[in-house]
Amino acid sequence: MTVNTYSDKEIFARVKEIIEDILAMESDSEISPSSSMIDDLGMESIDFLDLAIRLEETFNVSVPRRDPLQRAIAAFGREKFIQEGKLTQTGARLLKLVLPEIDQSRIYEGVLESDIPPLITAQTYVNVIKRGLEIADWRPEECEKCGSKDFTPADKDKLEFPDGNVPPGPIFLCNSCGNMITAPSFDGEFYKQLSEEGITLE
Repeated sequence: MTVNTYSDKEIFARVKEIIEDILAMESDSEISPSSSMIDDLGMESIDFLDLAIRLEETFNVSVPRRDPLQRAIAAFGREKFIQEGKLTQTGARLLKLVLPEIDQSRIYEGVLESDIPPLITAQTYVNVIKRGLEIADWRPEECEKCGSKDFTPADKDKLEFPDGNVPPGPIFLCNSCGNMITAPSFDGEFYKQLSEEGITLE
């Protein structure tokens, strides 16, 4: 299926159904897109892992196991996003980009790190699935090495990744030069926007 197959309403219905099953809730529960996964629904770490696995099986996409702040810290270091247990200006800007569904007034420099996970809502997971579908549906326009437009989808199981990190999206091999072309990263577009705003992450 392509990214255009599912509407937001359809994705939310499946997210809601899976959450209800994980938490043993009635199917007519009052889960809404704005429901906080922690404060309103009481989800715990094991529940988030279960949700990610089930969403991957349902939509055939990769779902990150960590929240956007944790992913950024893993990529660029903690000091850029959290200092003295509080969100930095760069961290606040990143979260506003990655979490547009959240009341933006709740994301600002100085927010306690412990107050960030409760911001995640059911709609956050709808957006995660939409992004996952975009990545799964991605196709390269041309090879960045030789400019060829002739590609072959690669079998990830037959490829070696020295760092052990398998890209979440599809991989293509250029038929002209053999270059391996990977889909954009889950957060790449947000990091790029920060860079365009003059915020250095590296």
